[in-house]
Order: sequence, then structure tokens, then C-alpha cells
Amino acid sequence: MFEYINMGDVILSAVIISIIAVRYGFDAFKKERDDLSISVSKFTLVLVIAALIAPFGFSAMTKSSIKTNLKLFKKNKELQCSTPSEKYSVSSKSDWSISGDTFFKGALFIRADKCELLQK
Repeated sequence: MFEYINMGDVILSAVIISIIAVRYGFDAFKKERDDLSISVSKFTLVLVIAALIAPFGFSAMTKSSIKTNLKLFKKNKELQCSTPSEKYSVSSKSDWSISGDTFFKGALFIRADKCELLQK
């Protein structure tokens, strides 16, 4: 599952945690008797936990997307896959094959999570 973690999500989570830590000067983890500071502490703790969990949620969605697209390909459905510069129509009828979590044709490899079912 770790191979699907987007490093951008990890960096974004680290930035969010850093901003929160600097903003509140690590007061979120001190025990205060004031109700306002306790609610801020709880809110900050929830944000930190969410920022830590988010990359794993995104990687699970990516893995699910890959499995779905591979199943569609095996059912001879046509997928539209994109790279940063091009879009390709991918199907077993047009001589595409599966290699791990990618589709390939000749020297071109496209990740299966970069595809969607082609609507005709």
C-alpha cells in the first residue's frame, strides 16, 4: 500500500502540522484549565491526526481505482488514460497489455489509476 502514497500528500500534511505547531507554539499539548484553550487543543489535535491519516486514505483510493480499472480492462472495456501531455484509448482489442499496475503497449506504460471508463 505504501507504493501508492503520493509524496505531495505527505508534504502537504507535514506543512499543515508545522503551521499548526508554530501557530500555537505547541500549546495544544499542554493541559490548560481555560475552556477556550482546551477546545483549541482538541481542534488542533484533530487536525494533526487528520493530516497524518490523509495520505493513507488517498493511497487506499488510488489502489481501489487501480483494481477497478484492471477489472474493466479484463472485461474488454475501453478506458481513456492520460499522461501529462497525451490521452490514450486503452483496451485489450487495441493490443494493450497489463504489467503489474500499469497498462503497456510497446514502450509506453501508463499507470492504471490515471484511467477512467470511456463513455461512448
